[in-house]
Amino acid sequence: GTKRATREEAKAYVAANPNLFEQHKILILDQITFPVPPNPKKLAELQPKKSLGEIEQWLNENGLPYRRLPASLDTLQIPPEITGKILALPAGEVFVVPAGGNVSASVITSSKVEPIIGDKAIGVATQMLQSKAVGEAAKKQLETQLKDRRAKVTYQAGFAPPKDAAKAGAAAPAAPAAPAAPEKK
Repeated sequence: GTKRATREEAKAYVAANPNLFEQHKILILDQITFPVPPNPKKLAELQPKKSLGEIEQWLNENGLPYRRLPASLDTLQIPPEITGKILALPAGEVFVVPAGGNVSASVITSSKVEPIIGDKAIGVATQMLQSKAVGEAAKKQLETQLKDRRAKVTYQAGFAPPKDAAKAGAAAPAAPAAPAAPEKK
């Protein structure tokens, strides 16, 4: 198994991630939620859209059903790197997040700081570090199994992949996981 994060490691994580703990935020959103269009490539058309009004117009033009409701997003529920990107957006800028079979387009209308401090912060940080360690251990185990299995594959003459293709495939980083859809409160 994976070893449990120490109290010192958890304290260091809390200190290194003020956005998650001392400056932990609940974001209040104006949000449009809609199903992924039958042709998901159409989502690229949302790229230049800067307001929910423009997205609403695009949805109407494309005959896509949607709901526009206020929502909240606890920044602790999404990966820290995503939180950082969302918080760095200019005021009023739309961010689009696909999750499952739906897409959410949101604008932050306000936020409130709800600090997570002391033992509660240490507990949350310990859980986060533990989850991260378990994920990394599972990834390492999977990579080892893939490497072993690839080594056992035999190809008929003339059908083997080029020598450098195997290295390129093994070195390709995994796509980052899409963040979970913000919970409706």
